[in-house]
Amino acid sequence: MRYISDNQPPEELILWLREQRKENLNLRYDDLTPVKINGVNKDVRQSIIDQRLKDQGYLCAYTMLRIHEDSCHVEHIYPRSCSYAKGYPEKSVEYANMIACYPLQKSGDKRGKCPFGAEARGNEPLGLHPLDPTCEQRLRYKSNGEVVATNPSDNNAINIIDAAGKLLRLNHPKLVKWRKSAIDQAGIGIPTTKALRASKRLTEAQATRLKNEVLQFQRGQKLRPHCVAIAHAADEHIERIRKRRMIRQQLMKRSKQDNLNFYAFTATPKFKTKHVFDEPGPDGNSPYHLYSMRQAIEEKFILDVLKNYTTYETYYRIVQATENDKHVERKKAARSLARILTLHPHNLTSKTEVMIEHFRTHVKHKIGGRAKAMVVTDSRLHAVRYKQAFDKYIKEKGYKDIKTLVAFSGTVEDPDEKGKHWTEVGMNQGIKESELPEKFDSPDYQVLLVAEKYQTGFDQPLLHTMYVDKKLTGLKAVQTLSRLNRTCAGKEDTFILDFRNSPEEIFKAFKPYYEDTPSDPITDSQHLYRLQHQIEELGLIFEEEINEFCAIYFQPKRKETKLDHAQMNGVLDKAVERFKELDEDDCEEAKALLVNFRNMYSFLSQVIPYQDSDLEKLYTYLRFLLTKLPRRQGEGPQHLEDEIELQYYRLQKISEGQIDLNTGDGKPLKGPSDVGTGKEDEVIALSELIDILNERFGTEFTQADQLFFDQIQEEAFEDEKLKQAARTNNKDDFRYVFEKAFEGLVIDRMEGNDEISEKLLSDGDFRDLAIEHLLHKVYKQLKDGKSA
Repeated sequence: MRYISDNQPPEELILWLREQRKENLNLRYDDLTPVKINGVNKDVRQSIIDQRLKDQGYLCAYTMLRIHEDSCHVEHIYPRSCSYAKGYPEKSVEYANMIACYPLQKSGDKRGKCPFGAEARGNEPLGLHPLDPTCEQRLRYKSNGEVVATNPSDNNAINIIDAAGKLLRLNHPKLVKWRKSAIDQAGIGIPTTKALRASKRLTEAQATRLKNEVLQFQRGQKLRPHCVAIAHAADEHIERIRKRRMIRQQLMKRSKQDNLNFYAFTATPKFKTKHVFDEPGPDGNSPYHLYSMRQAIEEKFILDVLKNYTTYETYYRIVQATENDKHVERKKAARSLARILTLHPHNLTSKTEVMIEHFRTHVKHKIGGRAKAMVVTDSRLHAVRYKQAFDKYIKEKGYKDIKTLVAFSGTVEDPDEKGKHWTEVGMNQGIKESELPEKFDSPDYQVLLVAEKYQTGFDQPLLHTMYVDKKLTGLKAVQTLSRLNRTCAGKEDTFILDFRNSPEEIFKAFKPYYEDTPSDPITDSQHLYRLQHQIEELGLIFEEEINEFCAIYFQPKRKETKLDHAQMNGVLDKAVERFKELDEDDCEEAKALLVNFRNMYSFLSQVIPYQDSDLEKLYTYLRFLLTKLPRRQGEGPQHLEDEIELQYYRLQKISEGQIDLNTGDGKPLKGPSDVGTGKEDEVIALSELIDILNERFGTEFTQADQLFFDQIQEEAFEDEKLKQAARTNNKDDFRYVFEKAFEGLVIDRMEGNDEISEKLLSDGDFRDLAIEHLLHKVYKQLKDGKSA
């Protein structure tokens, strides 16, 4: 809809009104009669149409279709019937109440022939019309031909748009089609196919020029049909160009910047660091200056923290304390049992005694009597319980030469005492968090018990010994144990006493960082597109919503409004609601896939020049969506404290000495790959779970059983579908195909193998172990193309 100013009424109407008012007659449109000007009779109605056609640029005031004097009629904004009924007949002859509209209204014609515009409206009053100065701001035409209310709560605007409404029906399918055709012909429509996307579209300057031209009167005071829709589409086209430019700029930021240099200093490079900083220089070599852990140790810049490494093993047996053989979810119950055992008072007391007596006997006199120790615990609750156990043991023994501090974040609620909670400051007798490093550095404190805090970045040269009661793997193990490697006067060695990790596990963690850190090749560049396709198949996220979100996010700053944040959240909420409708396992699988794409794109886009705006928009959308997706509720931990009893407990030293990193080979660093998805936690008898935990879960195969699996492996090697899947997928993607095929392979070999086949088909846990056992062999075999 285009705003039409009142303008000057035609001379004929002015003269007619003047003559009629002399006689004090009621003035009605139906009473319009010719007037004589310079001796010639002039048709007043025709003069009104002629004048309005010029004012309107020969376009219908409502539909913006081309009209002329033989194809239109005069329409009243304030209906004539209302004027007469309410005693305001003169309103029907006010020029400011009249516009020219499609179609022609001949004498005797019945309304209803045209399904939109003035004919659809009838005699209903309009809350928004072309003579309203706000009409152009309150309506917005889109590139697809539709018109929408600028303000979604503007009911007057919505009522005249609705294709099925009682008023103008401006979104009638025919009108939408005609408008879209005009927009497409102007070269500013939204490309709907790859061919159109590849075709040359108008530049920003051309679109700006087009917008100005269509709104200007041409020869004969004519405007182009649907000129306002074209102008709005030109604006949208310009915004699309600017947003694409912003997206390209964002993409360019991720790639190499010729005017910027980046430097990384690290003793423990990650896979990402290795590849981001691995671009060859002008001489063809990578720009690394390697100062290895081995060289730093040999030059005595740091100490070898693995030189004195002692491990303890905890042996225990638990029995069921009740006759009721409760059924539990295996994973949750396993976690609950582990928590119960590690927090069991006997376990804490035994380990506390070992640590304190070891410290007083072998550590305290080191570094001129200034040596300190750190205890690495499993959780914040473990840190609280250890602090209590340490202080209790020290008090009972009357020791005055050892005092402890504890470090953990936030507040810990005591699960055994409702309403009881603990804080770091409270347990440290009022020492503030910011003061803790300085206090620990003083002669007053010797042992620091930590939960996550101070495991990385903590620099305390007097730290000599570490007691580890937490599983440590990979980079986390290296960073944690390396707290001991600082040198200082009088510090000649270090010591680690580990209750939870084996020497083999620690060797595996440290070896890649000891000399030149190897790393696997970068993930297949096409893997991102496979993830993108998997996300599309979820049915959770739609392209139009991604585009709608990014249209707001990437708009120029001059276009930003206070409503942008609410609008972006409104778009994200659509996907959030769909996510909530999924069952729990599907939620976890979907979320894992989205996280995987986000993390992988964040890394790969820095080392592979994708320059793909669709990937960038999906990444941007997912960054914000993932922050809104609800976390898995679950049913909380299993409470089994009353169901079991600790029958047997023994703490035994297993090994001591050096973990020698000069031997063996380290495995290369792994890059980002597909994440696993959660599996349904099967229900088994608690007694069975306890037996599994006590005796270690495992399966022993006979020679006949091994032959059965060898036959399955060989049959899998001959399967063409599996061959194709192995050639085109990584191992994680191949897993899905193999698991589906596995059941068929078992059924084919059931004859003569009834017992093991039945177990494979009926026992999910047994089947999972067998699949895991065969998957790696089959995948490698198919990749290598060699028969077993």
